[in-house]
Amino acid sequence: MYLDSRLILRKLEAAFPSGALGGTTADQRALQQLLERWTVDGGVIARAVQLMPLDGPLVTSEAFRKDRESMGFRKFDVSARIKARPEAIVMIRECFALMETTLLADGRDWVFGGPDPSLGDIEGMFE
Repeated sequence: MYLDSRLILRKLEAAFPSGALGGTTADQRALQQLLERWTVDGGVIARAVQLMPLDGPLVTSEAFRKDRESMGFRKFDVSARIKARPEAIVMIRECFALMETTLLADGRDWVFGGPDPSLGDIEGMFE
């Protein structure tokens, strides 16, 4: 069983190469990996989680919080999340601004410029 979405995508790419969504050129593969590291290691996902509505069904669900915490995620400390929100808003705005003023600035719909979304789009907008 795979719990990591990125690992699942890699396994699907390997199992069904004719329907692969990953980059086909070295530049595309490099961009895809950079976007992956940016969203995960750069904290975009963590910042997006900090912006989840505090009264939303996931945050208020004890079962969901326990499930996440059992997999090594941080506790959903409401006071810490409230303090982190301003910084999270800035980070998310910067991320979208970067995508809109660079990769998507020329009017393309998708990161790699093709007619359909790719893993680059998934990685770039995973948050």
